[in-house]
Amino acid sequence: PQVHIIQSDLPVPGPEAAINPRRRHTCFEVADYDAMKATLVREGVPYVENEQPGGRWPLLGNDPDGNTLEFQKPLA
Repeated sequence: PQVHIIQSDLPVPGPEAAINPRRRHTCFEVADYDAMKATLVREGVPYVENEQPGGRWPLLGNDPDGNTLEFQKPLA
């Protein structure tokens, strides 16, 4: 598990907000990362993958209100 502590002067997001890992966000560990990614693709949900220290590649996307959500594979 990870805890992100982010201090940000960025405004509260809205529906048109860009996907931004530096903005306040919630992170979820998903049992099947590839299935999660396939669901986002199938549903046409925009997302980005960004490399983190240690070689992790989380998916980040926004909910309908513009809040960034992060999805990560479980640690092996």
